[in-house]
Amino acid sequence: MGTFTNAYHLSCWTLDQAIEKGNAAFKGRQWNKAVSYYSGAIKINGTNATYYCNRAAAYLELGCFQQAEEDCSKAISLDKKNVKAYLRRGTAKETLLRYKEASQGEGALMGSLVWPL
Repeated sequence: MGTFTNAYHLSCWTLDQAIEKGNAAFKGRQWNKAVSYYSGAIKINGTNATYYCNRAAAYLELGCFQQAEEDCSKAISLDKKNVKAYLRRGTAKETLLRYKEASQGEGALMGSLVWPL
């Protein structure tokens, strides 16, 4: 767990580079690097739900469940139909032993979505 230092020069990145590097780090199971790169993307554009959701996935892998939940909540506030954010937030809440919240919050989304047949 611990803190995430920014060993990368955020000011030199473009948004596309931050996302590409974050995705590569995630695929390479380099969770701390992925968090750092996704954080860079969020600093460049903090209004994209996917960036928060991706960082939440890396936080989950690191066992940082509170941070993952916070990122998922932010992603949901930006995009109410982001299913991955609801699922990841439910995972974080469940792991934090907040079962009632996990089942109520994420269950509400599933009931409101209309899936194509």
